[in-house]
Amino acid sequence: MNLVPCELVKYLRGRTLWIIGDSHARTFYRAMQCFLMDFWSHQECKPSMDDAANAALANMPVVPGGANCFHLTEVAGGRVCVVHSVKGTNLLNNPKVAEGGVLPLLHKKFARPQDIFYINFGIWHKSMEEWEHSYWPALEQLGQFYKATKLPVQHQHWGPGIDPANRAAAKEYSTTRCYLYNTSTGDLDIDPANRAAAKEYDQAWLLGIPLDKVAHNILRKYELPINPGFNISVALHGSHAVVPVANGMHDCKHYCHPGVPQIWIWYLYDFLRSPQGVPVLPNVATAGPKLGCKIHKTQSYGY
Repeated sequence: MNLVPCELVKYLRGRTLWIIGDSHARTFYRAMQCFLMDFWSHQECKPSMDDAANAALANMPVVPGGANCFHLTEVAGGRVCVVHSVKGTNLLNNPKVAEGGVLPLLHKKFARPQDIFYINFGIWHKSMEEWEHSYWPALEQLGQFYKATKLPVQHQHWGPGIDPANRAAAKEYSTTRCYLYNTSTGDLDIDPANRAAAKEYDQAWLLGIPLDKVAHNILRKYELPINPGFNISVALHGSHAVVPVANGMHDCKHYCHPGVPQIWIWYLYDFLRSPQGVPVLPNVATAGPKLGCKIHKTQSYGY
């Protein structure tokens, strides 16, 4: 997995990479900022010069939305933007979101035909009722949208099980409070000792077991690319942000840097250079009109 920033930048020039999702999307955006540190000015921008459009993108159900971007210093431009939208039901056919959903809103007010969409949702659909009535339909709608538009889209979520090559790492991981290693199957299972300390299903959703199986079954029907990040996360369990949260449980969802988020970058790059990915645009100013930047904040890294 050798990758240097220049190799990734050539696929981003002249276009926007839209990272859409919950806190995992923000984690991935932060990883991209660090990986491309030498290719942007360390000033973040709003996604549009139009305040009304920005406000529409911030007005999301469940949890407030919004977006930030960093612009590449390439001659042809290009940028990476994160859009905070925690549930898949916000993406399409939602009357509570402007233009009927995040994706049509982006297409009408923000995006260009050459742009890339990296979508993450799942953990906020955190009950069996929501799994049946919102998560499943949201995946179907995303798959249908992808099939109809053939836009460059990649979906990121946790994988459905352990690759046999990683079973030793999974067994080692059973020493944490989040998982138990099933010796008969090589899978990671819910720890019954923790089930009593949390609501039923909570740990299953942390593991992503029901989310992943459904996502794989549905999205593969539509040939929508999936970021295969779970297996490597087992080997890198030590990079979890192991901060105690509610009920004394540990945060088994988020990661420190460097670690799993940097592996996600490699998987994105591998997708972009694949037949389902995108062509490299020329590094010239004719790639399209330069996007304006309404400065949101200047990053400070303490050095």
